[in-house]
Amino acid sequence: MSKPPEKASFSAPQSKRFFTASSSTSVYCGISFAQRVVETTGVDFATVALAYEAVRRIYDLESYAREIDQLDNKIPAALQTALLSQASNLLREQVFHMLSDQRSKDAILQNGLKSVIARYQAPVTEFKKALPDILPTHILPSRAAKALEARRAHWLSEGVPEALAFEAAGLPALEYSFDIVDLAATTGWSNPGAGSVYFATGRLLNIDTLREKAQAEPLVEHYDNVAIRQMNEDLAARQRRLTREIILFAGAEPKGPPAEWVEKLVARWAEVNDTALKRFETVAGELDLAGAISVGKYTLFIRKIDELIESASS
Repeated sequence: MSKPPEKASFSAPQSKRFFTASSSTSVYCGISFAQRVVETTGVDFATVALAYEAVRRIYDLESYAREIDQLDNKIPAALQTALLSQASNLLREQVFHMLSDQRSKDAILQNGLKSVIARYQAPVTEFKKALPDILPTHILPSRAAKALEARRAHWLSEGVPEALAFEAAGLPALEYSFDIVDLAATTGWSNPGAGSVYFATGRLLNIDTLREKAQAEPLVEHYDNVAIRQMNEDLAARQRRLTREIILFAGAEPKGPPAEWVEKLVARWAEVNDTALKRFETVAGELDLAGAISVGKYTLFIRKIDELIESASS
């Protein structure tokens, strides 16, 4: 596979050819994906190509693809395709996320590919290894932990080798790894500690419910979906900010496995901010987050999170 230069200095036609060439590889996102990113984030094709290559390397997705290739004639081709789609989904989400985050976008535009890879590759690898500590189903049966275990059980039942089954099951959880790595770096907490608070915050505010609903049930109108995509990034920014508030509330990272203290920590923060949290929960209940998704519902939900953050910070 041909690789883009380190700087975003090549032409739009060259960038489009990059995505066309990429579509013949094991883990890919084609030209229509690149066009959606350009439309949603406002960057050019060259920048999308750089972000694509950065994410591919940071998550070492080619190694994952090679593991699947080694199963030729050992598992059905359709199962191999399903496994590869997990990597493609992660690749798409993280390219969107990287180019929606101003710091990451500036880093890739100003400093090139190597700087972004250097910033994230080692911490993301550490985060992947820490997933069992962040989402331990035997101690903390959270929604995300249950989903991880269900995915792993599914791949095992289909005949996927155990190590690959766990890796494939963990890919959807890695969607949040950039945020968690950044939180750990800026607060001095460990990846498991910051990650546990991040996921607990999502559960507390039902952010996961709204996000998953939007992903599972896209809207009919194209520009409504573009708006929801942008609002998902806005929602992620609020989740990062509120997670940081809870970490600052805690001070030093508690000792011991996160599963033993994270719910207690979040409960203490919720008790201190009880009035603001109840106001938020009242509105969230009226929005019926399990019901149909709409741009208006998203807008109001984000506004109420802003009010909660402002109240908690004061």
